[in-house]
Amino acid sequence: MEGASSSAATAARGRADEVGSVMAENRQRLEERGERLRRLQDKGADLEESAAGFAELARQLAERERQKAKWFGLG
Repeated sequence: MEGASSSAATAARGRADEVGSVMAENRQRLEERGERLRRLQDKGADLEESAAGFAELARQLAERERQKAKWFGLG
């Protein structure tokens, strides 16, 4: 009987170790995913800022062209 009990305990420890390994791997993958999401969020914020700058530049250029047209009597 003692051999069966010892064997069951060893099997349970093995399963617990396996579960622990899977949990550690999942935790690592979750951290990596979080880092990729943070980088993606940063890139999105940079892109938004760049787009706003571009829109402002386009507005300024359009205004400049309107002023030129008025100056030359085209507008």
